Amino acid sequence: MSEFALAAIVFLAAHSLPSIRPLRAWLRARLGPRGYALAFSVSSLGLLGWLLSAAVRAPYVALWAPPPWAFHLTLLLAPIGTVLVVAGLVRPNPLSIGFVSRGFDPARPGLAGISRHPVLWGFVVWAVGHLPANGDLVSVSLFAALGLFSLAGFWLVDRRHRRQLGAADWRRLSARAPALPLARGWPRFQPVDAGALLLGALAAAALLGGLHLWLFGVDPLIGLRMV
Repeated sequence: MSEFALAAIVFLAAHSLPSIRPLRAWLRARLGPRGYALAFSVSSLGLLGWLLSAAVRAPYVALWAPPPWAFHLTLLLAPIGTVLVVAGLVRPNPLSIGFVSRGFDPARPGLAGISRHPVLWGFVVWAVGHLPANGDLVSVSLFAALGLFSLAGFWLVDRRHRRQLGAADWRRLSARAPALPLARGWPRFQPVDAGALLLGALAAAALLGGLHLWLFGVDPLIGLRMV
């Protein structure tokens, strides 16, 4: 339990660093905007992996017995969340979390036209999908905290990018990229969206195909065998 608590504290502390302007400015000056974004994204994924693995090894304290339908809900929502996270990280998007900011066309925002925060929405969907099927104290704490942290991230990320881009540019770039999914209708996609979504689908398939079992010791297909 102590490792899980430490991993949670480090994860939350690392994601609080961007709010410290002098430190963020120092890192951006030395790494460059793209280097800083890449380093932050990679470290975030690494810390998330540590947090999840620590949760798997933590003592089991039962809160409820998961009903059979809960595993089917996880099997439905978790792959959707995975696709959104992976595709959102690799698809050009200067408005939110991701590896790439250049190459974004505000007239054809693609995935960002569904929501300018696909990664954050992906984590919300992923967390909600996992909650009913994990009725122990550590899992509930983990998925509830990640879901709520992602929801809070909408406001924090918008505020940071509005300040970095300037109010006029931020409004121009986000004109067809709403925070709420499909709030401005169905977006126009580009070939890069197909590639990003395919990569996300491959990641979800890898998790279903055995990677999840290898990483976390849990078979995500268990719901298919439950009545």
